[in-house]
Amino acid sequence: PGLAVAAAPEEKLELKSLDGTALTARLFKPEGRGPFAAVVMLHGCGGMVNAEDVLGSRPRAWADIFTGLGWVVLMPDSFTARGHGSLCKVKDRPVLPNRERPYDAYGALKWLQAQPYVRADKVVLVGWSNGAMTLLWTLKDDAKARPQDLAHDFVAGVGFYPGCISVRKTAYKPKVPMLLQVGLADGRCRSRAWRWSRRRTAAAAPGWRSTPTRTRCTASTVRTRSRAPSPLATAPTNPARRR
Repeated sequence: PGLAVAAAPEEKLELKSLDGTALTARLFKPEGRGPFAAVVMLHGCGGMVNAEDVLGSRPRAWADIFTGLGWVVLMPDSFTARGHGSLCKVKDRPVLPNRERPYDAYGALKWLQAQPYVRADKVVLVGWSNGAMTLLWTLKDDAKARPQDLAHDFVAGVGFYPGCISVRKTAYKPKVPMLLQVGLADGRCRSRAWRWSRRRTAAAAPGWRSTPTRTRCTASTVRTRSRAPSPLATAPTNPARRR
C-alpha cells in the first residue's frame, strides 16, 4: 500500500545562489510552528517546472511525503532563472552539477537556515539524476562551493541515479553520510556508478552506503543509446529488483 499524504501548500519564492544568481524556488511546509528539519531537493536535467511553470508530479509527490513526515521542503530551480528549460538533450550544457549547481544548493541551505521555523542543524540534501550528480559535488569533502562561514552543513545526502563519470576520477570522499540509490541489475543504466560508490564505502565517512533500488513500477521495454548489451532494455529496472 502507498503512503497516504495530504497535499502541502506550494509557495513560490526567490533566493540567491551563492554564485549571485537570483533563483526561483518552491517551498512546502508541514502544519505547525516548528522548528522543523528540512530537505533541499535538487531536480534532474529535465528541469524543475514545465513551460507553464508547473511543478512535475514526482517532485510534487515527494514534497507531500516529506511534509507529511514533518519536514520543510525547498526546491531551488537551477535552470529557469538562467534562461533554460530541459537540458537533457543538450550536449554542451550551460549549467553543470560541478560548477553552478553546488552554489545553488548552498544558497538554498543558507536561505533555510535563516528561517525561524527551520532547524539550522538538520537539513538534508536530496537529488535525482543530474541533481544527484550535483549532490556528489556539493557534499565532497573539499567542495569549492561550501561557504567558509557555514555554522551547520548539510547533515546527510540521498542521491537517486547519479552519473559518476567525472566525480569517480577524483579522490572522492564525502563530507557527510550519504545514501546512493542505483539499480544494480538495471539493464538500461549501467551499474558502474553503484560499483564505484560501493568501493568507496570503507574509506568514506560513517554512514556512507549505496544500495540497489527497489521499485513497484511496471516494467516496459524501451530503446536506449546506453552501452547495455542490447539496445532494448527493461525500464525502469530489472523485474527481479521489484519483488
